[in-house]
Amino acid sequence: MKCIKILSTTAILGYGFPLASFEAGIKMKPDVIAVDAGSTDPGPYYLGAGISFTDYLAVKRDLSIMIQAGIEHAIPVLIGSAGGSGAKPHLDWTVNIINEIAVEKNLHFKMAVIEADFDKKFVLEEFAKGRFDRFIRHLNVQKKISLNRLTSSVRWVSNPS
Repeated sequence: MKCIKILSTTAILGYGFPLASFEAGIKMKPDVIAVDAGSTDPGPYYLGAGISFTDYLAVKRDLSIMIQAGIEHAIPVLIGSAGGSGAKPHLDWTVNIINEIAVEKNLHFKMAVIEADFDKKFVLEEFAKGRFDRFIRHLNVQKKISLNRLTSSVRWVSNPS
């Protein structure tokens, strides 16, 4: 079995990392440069509000370093839970930053974007069929979700239809 070396730059994209540490990691010839961009620590507000809990310029700085090194050394760069929560507004925010970097630095690369939002209609249909637990797990401290709670308290930032 082949060993895959992953250079994980920081705990959360936008939290920064020492450049010397990153450069030392690059010298180890990783197969991929990866970073997670999300956390449940800030709570559900940012997911529902469709905004990132990390700073725009800090995210741009981290991505700029990672993308340029990825291109220079032919190493794929992977970002998980883009924009802090990973919903469509967060993903779009991150893609816009990446596009800005590409234009400003005259960089050319292939980019794959994987959306993970559920369509509101699909969620409601699955709930009606009693199959909601396929993608929602309740914590012991939370109330079971009801149709009323699902439709009245959830802000559908990605697909308001």
